[in-house]
Amino acid sequence: MPKRPPQGRGSGGRVTPSPKAAPPPEPPATGRGRRASAKAAKADSPDTPSAGKSSSSSSGKSSGPSAGKSSSSGAKPRARVPSAAPGRRAKGTAAAVAVAEQPAKPKLSSFLRPPDAAAGPRERPWWGMGDMVLWFFVAQVAAGIAFFVLAGILGYSTVWPAGPSSAIGEAVGRVGVGQPPSVTPTIADMPLWATTVLQIPLWIGFLGGPLYAAKRKGTSLKVDFGFRMEWRDVPIGLGVGIGTQLVLVTVLYKLIFLFTGEQDVSASARQLTDKATSPGAALLVIAVVAIGAPVAEELFFRGLSQRAIGKRLGPIWGLLLAALFFALVHGQALQFPGLLMFGLILGYLAYRYDRLGPSIWAHVGFNGVTAVLLIWNLNLP
Repeated sequence: MPKRPPQGRGSGGRVTPSPKAAPPPEPPATGRGRRASAKAAKADSPDTPSAGKSSSSSSGKSSGPSAGKSSSSGAKPRARVPSAAPGRRAKGTAAAVAVAEQPAKPKLSSFLRPPDAAAGPRERPWWGMGDMVLWFFVAQVAAGIAFFVLAGILGYSTVWPAGPSSAIGEAVGRVGVGQPPSVTPTIADMPLWATTVLQIPLWIGFLGGPLYAAKRKGTSLKVDFGFRMEWRDVPIGLGVGIGTQLVLVTVLYKLIFLFTGEQDVSASARQLTDKATSPGAALLVIAVVAIGAPVAEELFFRGLSQRAIGKRLGPIWGLLLAALFFALVHGQALQFPGLLMFGLILGYLAYRYDRLGPSIWAHVGFNGVTAVLLIWNLNLP
């Protein structure tokens, strides 16, 4: 049976070209083929010579039977033979994109720069417990270096005396070898001005930590650490500090001595106040003990330490651990219970009023009463 000629949509068996269906949308080009697709689109654009011929030959295309003739009678578009060059370029481009997308290795300078400079600005404040630990060790190292330097300049032994028997033994030994009887002065024999000078490096560390943290990582001492006061802080703080020293500490050690027996709680403080043999020396002791120490210690322990611990563990843990830290730093086993209780009271004042004014004045009252009692040999009831 002879094959039937193809029938189109027109009459008489003539094939009428149907309108071309729109090609399906191509998927979005990925990084690997984006450059190759751009090349192909550029080659097909009307700006290229081959594309111009193709578009001019097909511009006369119309619907109907004559459309096929006009398309066949026009100039033939030059067939674009795919070459291997675009493929190689596409592969090279994809390789370059893959290399560019790999994360760059961090330079050494990024580790040496501070975090906010390497990773962009951080939200302030971002100081914390690391600053507390760092500046505590800075204060201790500075005080230790100053102690050995000053002792060496003045000719004092850095070994604490073992007692009167060691001094007598040294004097007898010198006589035995034909030397005049003498005893090497030790740090216990340092004059009052030398003891005062040795407090300065320690205070530099205690004050320098909050100052650096506020300047470099925070806003200000007032905002970050509550370093401000009001007029009412003076009576509140002094009343709490004096009452703690005269009443609470006295009652606490009365209870402790029921189990341990009577002991001299003020022995270490008396080593300093006994050197105040003149009115000027007495004023110097009061200035060091009742003014300098309260400001430096409150800014470091209740300002930086308590708030840094509180940021990490909560305000209650900040209060407790800062008070424990304060008592341990003094390094006196017998005074530890009283210092711990006083540290808790100071921490509560700083937490309750959200500023250091009350705790500073309470520290002034506590230390001031101690200095006055010891300098003038006044006994507590």
